[in-house]
Amino acid sequence: MSTHPLITLENDSDTLQQGHPDGSQKENVYGCYVHGIFDSPEMSGGFLSALLKEKGYDPETVQAVDWKSYKEEQYDKLADIVRASLDMKEIYRIIGL
Repeated sequence: MSTHPLITLENDSDTLQQGHPDGSQKENVYGCYVHGIFDSPEMSGGFLSALLKEKGYDPETVQAVDWKSYKEEQYDKLADIVRASLDMKEIYRIIGL
């Protein structure tokens, strides 16, 4: 089975880039070099909806998660672990705070 482009890039400032295919998809495997492509609610929502339908689930019954809020929560958890693992008083002393 062959692969197909995942997206088509549109660039209004460069006519050579109009309709340029990018990425790849084969069955349920998707890839693209465009950083953050799955951060877009439209892209991730469409992707997940298609995947859920393929697996026999109704996308309307799945609760969406705000990706930006989720990432911020994970960054906060990581920061807490780093703070708990380091001598923060010493680090603040070294950087002059």
